[in-house]
Amino acid sequence: MSKRTVQPLQAPLMIKEIKLRSARTKDGFISGVVQVTLEEFIHSGGLEPALDLLSRRLTGTDNLSDFSYKVVGHKGNTLFIRVTGDPAIILDCEES
Repeated sequence: MSKRTVQPLQAPLMIKEIKLRSARTKDGFISGVVQVTLEEFIHSGGLEPALDLLSRRLTGTDNLSDFSYKVVGHKGNTLFIRVTGDPAIILDCEES
């Protein structure tokens, strides 16, 4: 069995990339691997702040909705988390 290399985002997605990724899927959801240190996650202040942290890492905003997450790897105390969610609120805000 070969190990797959996880490539986390180096920066949150720009609005143009969010639109492109959303248009490619049937449900309009976007997905990406973000990195968060274990310390950041533990000290985020609870579930809601932790979810906001994941949303910000993927989109640069707290407005990702209906999202799921899964740890897909780690390097030391850095977690690689695949975040998938609905960017509709983000896209609506951009159009306003």
